[in-house]
Order: sequence, then C-alpha cells, then structure tokens
Amino acid sequence: LFLIVALLIGLWFAVLLLDQGTSFPVVILTAAVVTTAVWLAFTIWTWRIWMCLSRGAPFRVGDRVEITDGPFKGELGEVRKVCEGRCSVWIALERGSVSCELYLYDWDQLRLSDRPARPGSGAPPSRPSHQQSEAQ
Repeated sequence: LFLIVALLIGLWFAVLLLDQGTSFPVVILTAAVVTTAVWLAFTIWTWRIWMCLSRGAPFRVGDRVEITDGPFKGELGEVRKVCEGRCSVWIALERGSVSCELYLYDWDQLRLSDRPARPGSGAPPSRPSHQQSEAQ
C-alpha cells in the first residue's frame, strides 16, 4: 500500500515537471527520487508508530524493560542511556541485587516491562504501558 501511494505521488510529481517543459530524463530521475523518499518516510513512520503501540517505545532512562530477542531473551533490565537517532538504548541487566552489565539493544528487541522488580534489586517501578494508560 505504501509503495503504491509513493508511486502515485512520484507520478503526480513527474506530470507536474513534464507540464513545465522539463526534459524527460530529468523527470524520470526526479520522480524516482521523490518516490523513494516518500516510501521511506511512510515506512519509517509506520515502524515508529508500531514500536510505540506494541513495545512502549520510545524508551526513557530508568524504564524497566524485558528483552524479547537474543541470548538474554526474557531477562529484565533498566534503560541507562538512550542513543538519539538510532532507536537503540543501553540496558543494564538485573543480576540479583546488582545491575551492572550494559548491552546495546534496538527498540524491536525490547518491550516495556509490566513485571515487578526482583526483591532486593532496588529498581524503580516502570512507567505504565500504553495499554495500562488507556485503561485508566
């Protein structure tokens, strides 16, 4: 669907350029660039909206998260640093009462945790997820 919309926008842009007397090779190249840019924008924003609705992203420092992919799948951790522009965060894994090991994870590998902190971990409670916020 996004590709079809992007192609239609590129075609509309090409027709506008042809009406102004622009040469055909320039029209084709410009329409291809516009189509690609529109398709990428649609795709990126759709992915970001999906991450917000399904995972609780964007994550903030101090959020408790559950790892959903990789060797530490199912482990709980705390967001220690947000990598701006990369959709990634540094996570400190909870190991007993200490959280010290830092790992870099992308948003699609994490979910905002609803599980309570382990006893003695000293981790702050997580912010409510979107589903919990809507229920209240």
